[in-house]
Amino acid sequence: MANIFRVGNGGMGMSPLYVLALCCLATTVFAKYDCTNNGGYGCKYGGTCHFYGFCICPKGFQGEDCGLKTELISTAANCTAECKNGGTCYESDRCYCPHGFIGDMCEIPDTVARCAPDRMIIEAYRPLGFVGEVYMFKNRKSCALKQVPSDIRDMMKLERVVLHSDKTECALTRTPDTPKLGDVTMKTTVVSTHNYNQFGPRDSIMDVSCVHTNSFQGSTKEITETAFPFRMVALDMNGEPVQALAANESIILQFEPVGIPDVRGVMVEYLEVYSINANSNEVVSKTIIENGCVLRTAQQHLEIPIRNYSEMNRQGTSWVARVAMRAFILLPGEPLLFKSRLRFCPGKCHGVFVCSDKHSALIKWRVNGPF
Repeated sequence: MANIFRVGNGGMGMSPLYVLALCCLATTVFAKYDCTNNGGYGCKYGGTCHFYGFCICPKGFQGEDCGLKTELISTAANCTAECKNGGTCYESDRCYCPHGFIGDMCEIPDTVARCAPDRMIIEAYRPLGFVGEVYMFKNRKSCALKQVPSDIRDMMKLERVVLHSDKTECALTRTPDTPKLGDVTMKTTVVSTHNYNQFGPRDSIMDVSCVHTNSFQGSTKEITETAFPFRMVALDMNGEPVQALAANESIILQFEPVGIPDVRGVMVEYLEVYSINANSNEVVSKTIIENGCVLRTAQQHLEIPIRNYSEMNRQGTSWVARVAMRAFILLPGEPLLFKSRLRFCPGKCHGVFVCSDKHSALIKWRVNGPF
């Protein structure tokens, strides 16, 4: 009986043969707390970081980062604090905030627009140790938020001031008579990533806006479900979407940026392939690409050729990242899942890859212009 490589919805409705399904992890855990390889987002009080990116807390602790001691949680009758946005009251007068909110009462979004009559101030608070970026969607380099002195303890603050009269690529979008007659809404889109010059499955995109009434109200709206910045598709060697392939047949994983205007080159920076045993929860994983380099050990272990490269899509309209390999099985009968990050280049990406025998990867990038 042949092993079958199929593309489907997480294995649902598939043949009972040995199935290898392509699923993009990013579609299910996007923009959530992630303790894996993300500066400042660790697990506290002895918590350990799970493969999926969430914290496994020791007994007596809970919360996304294990930062809340269970015995200190207050009942509603004993709580004097007004915790907002899903915050948890503890020690009677303190609030433990969920991911995305900060402040004494969890009243402050970690990314928000502050409004003035002639400008929008975009503010982002991140944990100390943050190594990612926050920038306006129109241009990562020119429209980045810069670090400023923080007014909140133990948090890093990033900020950008955009005048309403700005005519550069960082200009705001102006919508008159919205939401009411006489109002003016100024809006922009903000991207937040955990790693510099990369975009991974748990990074986020959101709208921030100012409604210009007498109060100059500011607001933040998540749009991650409609503005995912790249999509992955499996192709055969003719460039057609794959429905089913026998194991060991050739396959191309294509990663295409979606709606990012200043990207002229893109390559896969990191790719990990894994399967999970549905009965035992055992995870079997293999890192294929690290720092843009296909690891020799992965090719030797899987006994398949792997190629990481960038080229124009079939329509000739944009650059896409591609990984060429052969279909393979990690756990018989279990889907094959992917964790990936992309690197964007201002010009065409040219990779010169050198992999050491100790699994580490070195990469030299030549791009059309500086990063």
